[in-house]
Amino acid sequence: MKKANTLLLLGALAGAGGAVLLAKRQNEHIVTTTYRLENASITKPVKIVQLSDLHSAILPTLEEKTRALSPDLIAVTGDYINDRGKNKTNMLQFARTLCSIAPVAYIPGNHERRLPYFEALMQQLEAAGFHVLVNREERFQLGGNTISVLGLSEKQADKKDYVKRAMGNFQYDDLTPLLKDFETREGFKLVLCHFPENFEKIEALRYSRFDFDLMLSGHAHGGQFDLPGIGPCFSPGQGLFPKYAKGIFGTHPQMIVSRGLGNSEFPLRLFNYPEIVNIEIQPKQQRK
Repeated sequence: MKKANTLLLLGALAGAGGAVLLAKRQNEHIVTTTYRLENASITKPVKIVQLSDLHSAILPTLEEKTRALSPDLIAVTGDYINDRGKNKTNMLQFARTLCSIAPVAYIPGNHERRLPYFEALMQQLEAAGFHVLVNREERFQLGGNTISVLGLSEKQADKKDYVKRAMGNFQYDDLTPLLKDFETREGFKLVLCHFPENFEKIEALRYSRFDFDLMLSGHAHGGQFDLPGIGPCFSPGQGLFPKYAKGIFGTHPQMIVSRGLGNSEFPLRLFNYPEIVNIEIQPKQQRK
């Protein structure tokens, strides 16, 4: 009997250890997803790397993998620092590291918006080298291409905002003037918005009404659990089984949603590895 109990205990410990190792791998093993696009506004190949939802955590291989991709531009699409301001000093230093790889276009997410020192943080990130785009645009010359980047930043941040969205009475910011003006830009037009649901799901204010090329979003964390046969399970702002949790959507404009790199309140991913998004854009070939 004693031997049987010992074997059961050892088996339980082994199972628990295996679960811990699996959870660690699910949370720390970074995968790179590559999208290959063609665009008539691109004259020479250009590469954009998207990093989203780090939540104040720098995964061990993130710098190495990002640097190895040799991007022309890095887009950081929100929740770079979490709502407790955790690890801020290291995150500011990592911002400088990213800027040593390529120019960095950055937008805040809902977590940065919750911080009482939001404006000061934006200034600190700008001083670290980020191009901080809070409802403004900037133009980049990348390898002979003109890339205009518009960063949109909704002020939704608090948990009460999620309740209002679920009830259908949240008042979204009307960013129509910014998007309408952005349509007139020449070259490749890139929009950064933390919230993917703003692309199509906010009815009259949806961003997909406008003439731009690509929108990059995050926020959904890939649905947290991405179960075989079921798919992404939950996203704040979209609820159960979110449509916009990962992948590419639309034709013109298109949207790419990153699964993100970190976690916020819920500390575990399942079948949903942290992700670097690598976007390779080629000149559009003339069809014969």
